[in-house]
Amino acid sequence: MEIKEFLEAKPVFTKWDIDDYLRGRANGESFSRVTLVARLRRRGQVVMVRRGLFVSVPGGENPDSFRVDHVGVAGLLTPDAVISYRSALEYRGLVEPENYEITYSAARPLTQFGFRGVVYRGVKFPKSLIRTARQNFMVDSIEVSQGLLRVTGLERTFVDIIDRPDLVGGWDQALGLLDHLNDLDLDAVVDYTKALGNSTTAAKVGYYLAGRTGETMVKSRHLAALSALKPNQPHYLDRSRRRDGKLISEWNLMVDR
Repeated sequence: MEIKEFLEAKPVFTKWDIDDYLRGRANGESFSRVTLVARLRRRGQVVMVRRGLFVSVPGGENPDSFRVDHVGVAGLLTPDAVISYRSALEYRGLVEPENYEITYSAARPLTQFGFRGVVYRGVKFPKSLIRTARQNFMVDSIEVSQGLLRVTGLERTFVDIIDRPDLVGGWDQALGLLDHLNDLDLDAVVDYTKALGNSTTAAKVGYYLAGRTGETMVKSRHLAALSALKPNQPHYLDRSRRRDGKLISEWNLMVDR
């Protein structure tokens, strides 16, 4: 494979991809990775996102202004990166992209940084998933040009947003996003909620679904399963709004009046 073919096949690639490419060269001039990448950057064929991660510049385009696959970049920031929260919904076309932030989850996410006007925000996997080695529970692996892109499934995304509304702009913004999620597998929602092992999250999921009981997807058994996981004492629905509110006793949640 010639380097031109490699770059066309890999719009986003890592230093390990370059190493694999060099090992696969049966004949021709020998390069080190550092030498090859430096040459490609001088020619305007490659732009470095950060150390060890690069994007290919499509032929004939300006290296300073070409369109970058930011989701593809986020998916390769760590070996275990999973596109998550609002970014998972954007990738699936369920909400309009904000075009300025990509959120991914990882065991050891990188420090937040920006590239070409987009902020890459890493969120650590929930401790319960790391402890049980279930980081990829309800994660879809999607074949893309640079390899496999991991994206949280709809049911996991639904619970994640309820679990961490602060990552999508707060509870009010979370409600707007949840409105786009219909026809969910609620057995899967309950299973993932259990996997998180967070009683407050279970109560919040139950409280939200209880308000949608008119929909055929919500069954009494789902609410009963979530109710069994609720906290023993009242917890706040939105921890950023710890003030007098109304107690929803069936879920032990304090909500705004």
